[in-house]
Amino acid sequence: MNEFYTAFGYEALLNSDTGYGVETKDIPINGRIADVLYHYAQENNGIPATINGDKTILQATVEPLSKPNLIIKTSFDKQQLEGINITHPKTDDFRTVPHAHGFEAEYEIADDEFIKLTPTSSITNELVNELDKPGEPFTIGRVRVPVFMNDILPDLKQNANVDFQDEELVRSKILPRPEFIFRFNATSHELLLKAFVKYGKFTLPLRGRFEGEMMDRGLFQDVPAETRILEQLSELDPGTLLDNENYENTYVLERTPANTYHLLQEVIPALKQLGHVEGSAAFRRLKVMPAPNFSIEAAFENDLLNLEFVGEGLNAKQAVKILQSYHENQSYAELDDGTILDLTKKAQQLAQIEKLVAGLELTPTQLAKGKIQLPGYRAVYLDTMLQKQHELDYRRNGRLSELIENFDRDDQQPFDLPDDLASTLRDYQKKGTAWLMKLAHYQFGGILADEMGLGKTLQIIAMLRSMPTKQPALIIAPASLVLNWEAEFKKFAPQTKLTTIIGTKAQRRKLIAQADDHEVVLTSYDLLKRDIELYADQTFSFEIIDEAQAIKNHSTAVAKAVKAAAAQHRFALTGTPIENRLDELWSIFDFIMPGYLFNHRQFGKRFVNPIQAGDQAALTQLQEMTAPFILRRTKKQVLKEIPDKMEETYFVGMSKAQQDLYNAHVARLKDRLNNTDEAEFKNTKLEILAEFARIRQICCAPQTAYEDFKGSAAKLDTCVEFVENALEEDHKLLIFSQFTSMLALIKERLQKKGIPTYEIIGQTPKAERLKRVNDFNANDDVKVFLISLKAGGTGLNLTSADTVLFFDPWWNAAAEEQAIGRAHRMGQKHVVSVYRLIAKGTIEEKILAMQEQKRQLAQDLLSGSQVANSRLTKQDLVKILA
Repeated sequence: MNEFYTAFGYEALLNSDTGYGVETKDIPINGRIADVLYHYAQENNGIPATINGDKTILQATVEPLSKPNLIIKTSFDKQQLEGINITHPKTDDFRTVPHAHGFEAEYEIADDEFIKLTPTSSITNELVNELDKPGEPFTIGRVRVPVFMNDILPDLKQNANVDFQDEELVRSKILPRPEFIFRFNATSHELLLKAFVKYGKFTLPLRGRFEGEMMDRGLFQDVPAETRILEQLSELDPGTLLDNENYENTYVLERTPANTYHLLQEVIPALKQLGHVEGSAAFRRLKVMPAPNFSIEAAFENDLLNLEFVGEGLNAKQAVKILQSYHENQSYAELDDGTILDLTKKAQQLAQIEKLVAGLELTPTQLAKGKIQLPGYRAVYLDTMLQKQHELDYRRNGRLSELIENFDRDDQQPFDLPDDLASTLRDYQKKGTAWLMKLAHYQFGGILADEMGLGKTLQIIAMLRSMPTKQPALIIAPASLVLNWEAEFKKFAPQTKLTTIIGTKAQRRKLIAQADDHEVVLTSYDLLKRDIELYADQTFSFEIIDEAQAIKNHSTAVAKAVKAAAAQHRFALTGTPIENRLDELWSIFDFIMPGYLFNHRQFGKRFVNPIQAGDQAALTQLQEMTAPFILRRTKKQVLKEIPDKMEETYFVGMSKAQQDLYNAHVARLKDRLNNTDEAEFKNTKLEILAEFARIRQICCAPQTAYEDFKGSAAKLDTCVEFVENALEEDHKLLIFSQFTSMLALIKERLQKKGIPTYEIIGQTPKAERLKRVNDFNANDDVKVFLISLKAGGTGLNLTSADTVLFFDPWWNAAAEEQAIGRAHRMGQKHVVSVYRLIAKGTIEEKILAMQEQKRQLAQDLLSGSQVANSRLTKQDLVKILA
């Protein structure tokens, strides 16, 4: 019991000694307390109580409430009924047992029972509860008499003993229940409503006063009912209520489409629930028709998308009118012939059409033409949107269906590949090539965004070989990668007629003029920017840009030059289509498919600003629009198709100053060798190999041999660019070089870019080496490790790295494998990619080939030990320098 009372907040009722008694003063148990105590007795098989000093357990029971006695009398003033008084006379047996008034019922306590008295009527029970003391009247005023007679009295007579001697007199003055009549009319300029109330044979304007017979007989108006109707009319707003010489108790509205729709669709349905609605012939001619069903028909023809919005029974101009009205948040649309259409039941359909129109940036002028012609690249996104719009009837022609089915199918290769490439390409590369060809087939552009090392270059070569054209293809790459493209074509497409645009302005002009004599034209971003006017009369079959982040800033001269070249198909290669801002993605799309992501201002308004504000819907829409035209695979995704170690060589051309310096040293060493006999060669071999090492340093960076060299170092530039791209894709790198001076230059350049590094060279203490290795493996704050041959070729565990870069060639394949083994060993969870930087057309290229042919000779050339006793001959050196 303590817990029970505490739970309901009735601690004051408790007697702490007994646990169930009450304090000595009386506390009435009425209202909610009575209800709670009864429920407790029900749920706990009784409730303890003390009655007349005797302790007992009261059981919860239910009995019908005995009918009370009620006396009803009337009061008159000058023959006018003023009201009705109801009393509950006291009798000897009235409430002779303990009782309580609960909120839910009446209760009595008798014979060890807690009795819930259940009346057959809540109205009667409430009235009895109002009569707190027998004999005190409950008064019903004049205004409420009709309600009492019509609604309350029948209930009382059924559930109480009623003594009402004046019932017939009162009833003679009570009219039948009121009925309400609403009469509408229409003129050329106005919409009118008059409201009436009808009591049997008597009809008068709502808000009117009784007159004549009604007044003489002292009849009652049902004022509460009339007041309720007036209030509801006010809420419905059927017009301004006027009562003057021109309008007698009339609601007046100006006749406009909006007001007509308001009355017919909003006011009249509500009034029909309140009474009877009538209309004059003129008013009945007013109609609001349901809006027709809309459908969309799409066709792909001549590489263009033809779109038509069809409203059943409407022409294009009328359909536009409906869309404009919906856009203005109107529930209706008025056609030129005066027809008013209800748009509410087509709201979902119209909302989907409006979303589609906004998504395609269509204007009312375009819609009014009926058939709309759009660029073909809109087809895939349009179909994606329409497939989600279940309210719309969407039909597409056969060619469009074929296009969509081809885009949905990524596990089939509908295009043929040359036999030699078909056996060379991995499955994911075949799919990538087919994807490129599919886009080109439908005149679309695309972004091949595979992770670095997965062969984007090879997939482009495969596409070009599989789709021969009459016009050449233009490939634009960073200067550091131009020679790599040349090497890849020689390896995988040696038969391709390729020209590289290099040399002086005059030489480049001549090469560009002869572009049509070749299948592929290769140039750099910088040279294209300088030569763009020379391409004015040239149209290419394909324009392909490598490392497309070079045009991420759309306002640069490079981006403008790239987009100025004329080409039938455009593709971009990049591992990072977005580096920092969404604008970068727009610039690349502006190249591959101009206008697809709208103009730069619209792109910012539709996507950049909302996405930055956290608008998930805008982000989803952008993803849906771009996804069909971006192909991105990571090494992890294609892990089953690729070896756990991938190797690739980048060939880099030297700058003119670097090439001149290299040529001078090579010429001097060749001249010395030509003027040295075998005996003298043996005696001066150490000096000759030192000069050979100096030439190798010039290949890496002339600054390592000549501190005052002011020209550029091509391999160093390429290395820095490579590192930036790798970090954008979240890779960790090991960079190896035999020259500590080269590592110092790399470190200096990376620091200027804000890229921190760890370094291990011969002078690094062993304890510090271990600390740096552990730090590198444990966190991602530093993602580049610079390592020299002697210091880090063996004994280091750097499995957190997944990319290895050899800045210069090593003495043999075994030594390279040891270096690669720093990352590619037990515990490595990623594919390890190995890259080599080779100065094109130099001794480095010949040493690379020699590693497979003459391993021992390569060791003699490149190792720092036992060179005097090596088997290196004068003829070997002459051949390398040739």
